[in-house]
Amino acid sequence: MEDSPDEFLEKFNRASKAEVAQLVKDNLGYWPSAGLSKDDAVKALSFNLKNPPTNTVDVLRREIVTYIQANKDRLSMKCDGDCFSHPDGVVVACHLLLKRELEKHKEDANAETSTEDV
Repeated sequence: MEDSPDEFLEKFNRASKAEVAQLVKDNLGYWPSAGLSKDDAVKALSFNLKNPPTNTVDVLRREIVTYIQANKDRLSMKCDGDCFSHPDGVVVACHLLLKRELEKHKEDANAETSTEDV
């Protein structure tokens, strides 16, 4: 049986921020900005807004996609490279892991260069 509008709103108001973000992703096709309020989420869902407000994590998503495309064979973690299908928290964690990995590759390359100069 389907919820009445009042029952739905009551459930929505009790929903966590992650659950609200998942509703937006499932219904509108994008992860909302972490700063999106429940009121703004309701507006986006109510009016079927297909143009999301700016999500600052999208910058990280684009950086990761570029890095993955350039380093597919060297990645230590398994990844499908579709950062836009993952929630913000996963993207931030992935970015931190890849940043460490990139720094390690740079250190290894510098160490090889140093030993070659000797």
